[in-house]
Amino acid sequence: MYSNCGKLVLAEKVFEEMAIKNVVSYNAFVSGLLRNGVPHVALDVFKQMRAWS
Repeated sequence: MYSNCGKLVLAEKVFEEMAIKNVVSYNAFVSGLLRNGVPHVALDVFKQMRAWS
């Protein structure tokens, strides 16, 4: 939700504080990063997801 409003700092804070991350949470965060024009950060998060799975 925060990334939809362009509030990427808050979106990252919420994501990092999640106790349990899953494919849905990773996908939402990566999609928000891409929509807001930071593909390099989205790629880093995607790589984290790949390492997590």
